[in-house]
Amino acid sequence: MNNIIKKSDFKKYKCIALMGGTFNPIHNGHLLLAQNAMEQYEDIDKVIFLPNNKPAYKSDKELIKAKDRLEMISLAVSDMDYALVSDIEIKRGEITYSIDTLNELLEINPELKIYFIIGADSLFTIRQWRRWDELLSKCIILAARRNSDYSEMKSYAKNLMRDVSGADIRFIIMDEIDISSTKLREEAEFGDYAYLQEHMPAKAYEYVMEHEFYK
Repeated sequence: MNNIIKKSDFKKYKCIALMGGTFNPIHNGHLLLAQNAMEQYEDIDKVIFLPNNKPAYKSDKELIKAKDRLEMISLAVSDMDYALVSDIEIKRGEITYSIDTLNELLEINPELKIYFIIGADSLFTIRQWRRWDELLSKCIILAARRNSDYSEMKSYAKNLMRDVSGADIRFIIMDEIDISSTKLREEAEFGDYAYLQEHMPAKAYEYVMEHEFYK
């Protein structure tokens, strides 16, 4: 896994985009989102895929081991020269919170500009996140459409920016991605691995099949 970024390497960059989640499993939609972020925000040096250890706001009942998700993500982005993977939350252990990660990265590199990529579902529930207002003051949110329209997202973002001084919420303009990790797990449970093969990066799919995850 030679695309795992070391903590000290965060000092090298001026601007990164973080893409957090369980990635259980990672799919082509995640990669497309990262690609669009890079294309639309040219100051981004790297997109950093940031797998949770244990998610704070989701059940971990169907969650495969962190080391396996890390390997799967590393394989998935291995051909993307602008993408790296961080194990910072996995190494922290237990339930991981985005605000703790932001503070850790800014302690390493106080001048680092951080975009945080989220879907519309996360945008609409961000007030439930731990110290959400502090998080909004320390990074730029990049929100992508998911089961919603941009006018609704912009209206909600406007309210958030009104409530938090210094908050900056922007958007990734792209077609909605009709795919989810939940759907992939459901199809695998019913034995439809052709669906996984169609919607996952090839190397990640091969890793899933090799270890018989999600059966």
